[in-house]
Amino acid sequence: MPPPKIGGKAAPHSLNSRYTLGEEIGRGASGLVYKALNTQTGGMVAIKQVTLRGVSKEQLNLLQQEINLLKLLTNPYIVEYIESFNTKESLYIVMEFVENGSLSQIVKRFGRLNESLVGIYTLQVLEGLHFLHEQGVIHRDIKGANILISTGGKVKLADFGVATKLEAAGLDTQANSVVGTPYWMAPEIIQMSGFTTASDIWSVGCTAVVELISGAPPYFEMAPMSALFRIVHDSHPPVPDNISRQLNDFLLLCFKKDTAQRPNALRLKTHPWLTQPHDSAADAPPDAMAAAPAMPVEVWDPPTLSGADGYTSHPLPEHIKDVINPKEETIRAVEEIVAHNLSMQRSNQTPRGDGRGNTACYSGPSDSSAGGEAARASTITSLAQATAGARGDQRGTGGATAPGGHRRVHSTGSSSSSSSLGLAPGTGTGSSIYTDHPSRGMSGGAAPFLYRPSSTDRMPHASAASAAFGAPHLARRPKNLIGDAYLEEMVAAAAAAQQRLHHGRTSLDGHPHGGEVLNILIQFAERPDESLSTNYSDLLRRDAPVPRFAALLAQRLKTPWPSPSDSALEDASSSLDYSDPFSDLPPVSLKPTHTDEAATRQRELLRGHIQQLQKASQQKHEGVAIDACGKLLEIFSPDGPDGSMHPIAEGKEGSRANSISVSSERAGSRSGESRANEAAVFMSEHGMLPLVHMLSSSDSTRVNLKLLELLNAILQRGGVAVCETACLLGVIPAVLRFTEPHLPQGTRLEAARFIHTMCTRSVLTLQMFVACYGLPALVRLLLSPAESHELVLFSIDAMKSVLDMKGHSPRNDLCRTFVELGVLELLMHALHEINAKHPGHAERASEIFLLFSCADTVVKAQIATRLVLPGLIRVVERPHEFGPEVVLKLLRCIKHLCMGDASHMEALQRAKAVPTLVAMLKLTQAQAHAMSSWAEMRNVCVNALYLLCKISRSRQEEAAINGVLPPLQALIEQGSPLKQFALPIVCDIAKASKRARAELKHHRGVQFYLGLLATEFWQEAALDALLVWLLDEGAYVSKVMEGPQGVQALQGVMDCGNNSFVNMLEPLRQIVYNSAPVNRALGKLAGHAGVSPFVSSLVKRLRHQDALVRRLLLDIMTSLYEHHRSPKLLVERHRLKPVLTDIIENDPGVLVQNVASRLFRAFEAHDIL
Repeated sequence: MPPPKIGGKAAPHSLNSRYTLGEEIGRGASGLVYKALNTQTGGMVAIKQVTLRGVSKEQLNLLQQEINLLKLLTNPYIVEYIESFNTKESLYIVMEFVENGSLSQIVKRFGRLNESLVGIYTLQVLEGLHFLHEQGVIHRDIKGANILISTGGKVKLADFGVATKLEAAGLDTQANSVVGTPYWMAPEIIQMSGFTTASDIWSVGCTAVVELISGAPPYFEMAPMSALFRIVHDSHPPVPDNISRQLNDFLLLCFKKDTAQRPNALRLKTHPWLTQPHDSAADAPPDAMAAAPAMPVEVWDPPTLSGADGYTSHPLPEHIKDVINPKEETIRAVEEIVAHNLSMQRSNQTPRGDGRGNTACYSGPSDSSAGGEAARASTITSLAQATAGARGDQRGTGGATAPGGHRRVHSTGSSSSSSSLGLAPGTGTGSSIYTDHPSRGMSGGAAPFLYRPSSTDRMPHASAASAAFGAPHLARRPKNLIGDAYLEEMVAAAAAAQQRLHHGRTSLDGHPHGGEVLNILIQFAERPDESLSTNYSDLLRRDAPVPRFAALLAQRLKTPWPSPSDSALEDASSSLDYSDPFSDLPPVSLKPTHTDEAATRQRELLRGHIQQLQKASQQKHEGVAIDACGKLLEIFSPDGPDGSMHPIAEGKEGSRANSISVSSERAGSRSGESRANEAAVFMSEHGMLPLVHMLSSSDSTRVNLKLLELLNAILQRGGVAVCETACLLGVIPAVLRFTEPHLPQGTRLEAARFIHTMCTRSVLTLQMFVACYGLPALVRLLLSPAESHELVLFSIDAMKSVLDMKGHSPRNDLCRTFVELGVLELLMHALHEINAKHPGHAERASEIFLLFSCADTVVKAQIATRLVLPGLIRVVERPHEFGPEVVLKLLRCIKHLCMGDASHMEALQRAKAVPTLVAMLKLTQAQAHAMSSWAEMRNVCVNALYLLCKISRSRQEEAAINGVLPPLQALIEQGSPLKQFALPIVCDIAKASKRARAELKHHRGVQFYLGLLATEFWQEAALDALLVWLLDEGAYVSKVMEGPQGVQALQGVMDCGNNSFVNMLEPLRQIVYNSAPVNRALGKLAGHAGVSPFVSSLVKRLRHQDALVRRLLLDIMTSLYEHHRSPKLLVERHRLKPVLTDIIENDPGVLVQNVASRLFRAFEAHDIL
């Protein structure tokens, strides 16, 4: 019993003649820990009190035997076990008292620890673990509370080994169940796939680093069940941000999901984080980190010349990497060359040499533009030659390479330091050393000799021909320079570049990789367009003729604007593609070019109606406005207003493509070429302005309806250009107000048609619609009468277009916005309403739900509510009513919810998702051969059930009761790829509950598990399931397992692979200990030699290098000996005495020696008797 308390503190309490209990110093799931005084020696000890409730005498004896073994372990890094004793109510374990308490208490008192101190503690923890693992002891409860610190700062591990025995005895937790604090648990413990020494390594990562540096273990902010789910399903726990690279690598090694890949304690002790000094932000005090200025450095990764902005990457060949990362002597040579070239350029002289024996390759005109080209050509060629010389020097002398690489660093020096490297003047303090290049020829200064543009400097429409021939950059020249003079200047620059490239090839012919060096250098010239993905090697291999002025002008007028991704050069004439990027857009203000009198009269009539509309807008005259709209509608819709609108598309095709195709068909079928330009004339005569003005200000229902009809007719006839221009004039906000639910149905329908057009016509109109806060209007359109579905159909099409928007659209933010507007409940109701008459749009609505389920946790949490989830489950329950495609998409939605937070799975369980998925699995199992969609539904069902039942006993039981076992067993027997998801569910059901095991018994579960013992990778799970079932229904399970099938299967455990063998020894030991029939069946002497095959295999395995394995094998041998009908014969037939003698004399493990000695003494006692 606990000591009485006085004033809130525990009063001294005499436990027995030796110990007096003092204050409580700790508590855990297995009991309380008190500070105590040894009244005989005067020393302080720690005593752990464990309540003996429901524990048999046999289990208590086993626990005390384990403690007596642990008393033999002595090491500076573990807490010493002194003794144990028990009363009628409690078990007391006496341990060494450590003064400073635990690491978790230290973190609470002093705050988070710096990385250096954590490393000191971690190394000592690994020392202690290495000793325990060598002795065959798994701690299995590593956490800050069990790592004690002495006064001198020495680490001592506490509570090792006993936790396992407490759990097995039922003092701590139920056997093979997941309870308690999960934050330090390894995933294999949560999944109950066997406990190994690797489990302690996982906990070291959680404790020694994450808990000590961050103040709490991973996932500590979550509920325990949510944390369990994340530990199992995440690739690794979250790692703190401000830690060193070595520590990050250390943590990722500790968090390997595969236990075979997780390093042991001995290997981790030699990790660089623990053996080498390191710098980390975690070591700096918070104030120092806050005060540290941010360095404006943009590091360039040399193997990649471009990134996510659409440009092609150029991996660098190994033999020319020194061009990009030059050596020190190369840099000095380049500085001299550049300074010489610049000085020659300023004096209008042509460089002939660099003073180092490198001859320049170009001599040309002395004007500023050509001089700049000459200096640049000389610089590039001289740099290439200097680099080649440096490579030769390295081969001859074996000099070391200094780390180079290009960086974009903000200069803090004067402009003179920049110019010494060939930089443009004016790059003084605060400027980048990579300055912007001039738009035309350079005079009075030079461009940077090596220019690598940043992502903001790159021009997306730079011409490949400009990069090839060194022409001035056209994207930056003013419009007034487009003319003959400019083209003549471009021709001169092209000729200079052609000559420069020719001389560059000539000068590098002697170098084995001269051409490649020159190609790389050209890409780092001063203009951004020259860093595009141009195939310079093709240009160097052929002599492209210099185009004439006429060819350049013709090409300028007819060549389309190039794509930034085009990397291959065409021939010389087709490469000069200086075309207008807006040449393909149809003009809005298109003027007639023919003299058709009827068309002319029609246009004059149109202008008159537009003037009438403008007058109505100014005078706010309702009748005039309606009359003008009616006359304009006769022009734009000769078949009547309704005839101009296309029907809403059904099926899988997107509404955008359907809308465009219908519009193009209607436009092509109109009589007379002038009809195609009516909308353009309407725009050019400023007809859209009064239309938008009246839509914004009119309160008349009749006028607004006519205006909307006219607007839709114009947009349908006008095409993309008219729609985009109308958006710029503010038509979208003017129309959005007509989507309110209280307005007449006809007005809302015309507004819905307009929104549908905006969202399906072009990406630009769609973006403008979203930017004008159009999403609430889409949600309002779902509020329509049950008898009219048109508004809902328009809304679904538009929402799908918004979520499918191309480009860098923030889909997750759009999903969040929709959810905040309450779209989920309305959309689910709409899906049920429109399914019968509009199955295509019902499928489109299910696609929207699938997109929502792929968003973040905030959106998923809104799906997993009682307002939405029951409707989703009802659709899945009726696949023949809603169709397989709709059901398949919503099944995927359920699977995505299962991959989110644990609360989402609890909501699914409340919504009866498990019975629904099981029923669907049974249905699809029978229909899978008929259609591929049914097979896909079966796959999704199995995946979702696997995620739902992963760590939840209640959901496992629910699945078993609803009949999940037969279809899963069929998948396993067929060898389906879904076997990897079905097997864990079947194995976990045995651990769920007595009711679930009753279902297993009905489907021959024991025989099924025994068969799995021969299946690679699943022996551990099957043996764990058999152990749990054996502990619950020993007689039934033992009866099956003692038969020939069971004995043969357990014999296979001894012969299986090494990793699986180690993990299966503990459950095998418990099976042999708890089932006398199975024990006798395994030890039965048979065959001509009269030996037990199981015992023979066991003796061979005693040579295993792992002390834990040897110890468990000796425990199994002890159980076999104690239950054998002829123990003396067993010892003689297998020659066990010499085996044990060798272990006692030579085994390095103290505990192994002790177990062997105890068994040997039993042999001798039996001989005497």
